[in-house]
Amino acid sequence: MAKNRFLALKVCADTEEKKPSYDREVATLSMLKKDWHPNIIAFGSAFKDRDQLCVSLELANMSLEDALRDTNKLDVETAKHIATGIARGISHLHGHQILHRDIKPENVLLTGAFSNHAIISDFGLSISLKNKPMGVRGECGTTRYRAPEMRGMNYYSYPIDVYAYGVTVYRIVGGQFPVQGGLGQLTNMEAKGLVGQLMDKVVGSRLEIDKALEHSFFQVLELDQKSNSSSGGSSKRPLDGVTVQGHDTKRARHDNGDVLEGMYDSVHISFSARPIGQIHSLEVIKHTLTVDDDHPCSSI
Repeated sequence: MAKNRFLALKVCADTEEKKPSYDREVATLSMLKKDWHPNIIAFGSAFKDRDQLCVSLELANMSLEDALRDTNKLDVETAKHIATGIARGISHLHGHQILHRDIKPENVLLTGAFSNHAIISDFGLSISLKNKPMGVRGECGTTRYRAPEMRGMNYYSYPIDVYAYGVTVYRIVGGQFPVQGGLGQLTNMEAKGLVGQLMDKVVGSRLEIDKALEHSFFQVLELDQKSNSSSGGSSKRPLDGVTVQGHDTKRARHDNGDVLEGMYDSVHISFSARPIGQIHSLEVIKHTLTVDDDHPCSSI
């Protein structure tokens, strides 16, 4: 008996411009798959189809950016819950010496029945800091989330992710971006104290991500029990065994008229022909993965 599983397929053209981002994302996801974490997007596989580069990933309900567009800001308890998940994901990345370099609501996806389980995605700018004690150089990421030390040719390290996380927390609690020189839009004093330490312009004074999780802002999360029992976040499994490649070519037509082709082994891909987002020039397409009970994908 076949089962349907929904995944996201990210597709980009195999060009000199986009290949480096694709390679970084696949390298990071492949490494993280060996030590999967529930606050990091689950990775299925990567493959090339003619002139297209593809990555199959866990499909989320929406991005945090989508949620903020709908509501402007989140209620405090939901904000705490989502912010905790993001921090845990960043902590996992840093524990594996990975710098994300583009933490922002658009790159945080929400899953679960209540859409309150946060997973970090989009590793096209990520870089390993292994054997790089001084950090790395080079401006990248999104301007409004960029730490001051990234300007010019300064070396930078893990604190830049913390700064971007601080801007993200500010947005989900305050409903807008920080204004230059103050945190006046934050009425929650605990949130204001936390964000002030996360966005400290002095790198050495900026809060480390693990210390951030100990801040009083995160104490007593009323949503913990409801989310753990109902949202599926804590029981979510990595996409072990998902390998969408092989010999049988399946075709689907996208909204823009392009025909997507892929080669798959033992699985049937049924595309919905509807884009659900675009991040780093990688088009995200929702599709159904239909597998037999005895196929490795059936445990996803």
